[in-house]
Amino acid sequence: MTDHVLLFSYGTLQYPEVQKASFGRLLEGTDDAILGFLHSGNLGKIQRQSG
Repeated sequence: MTDHVLLFSYGTLQYPEVQKASFGRLLEGTDDAILGFLHSGNLGKIQRQSG
């Protein structure tokens, strides 16, 4: 059995102190993106990329 678990985190779950409090350790991971979309700069707003 593997102890490797995939977890998508955003918001405060990306803060080291929140990870330590929630999981007892820092999580390892990489940044990801939704292809074809742009972050608008407004919190929670994502725009579909034209073209």
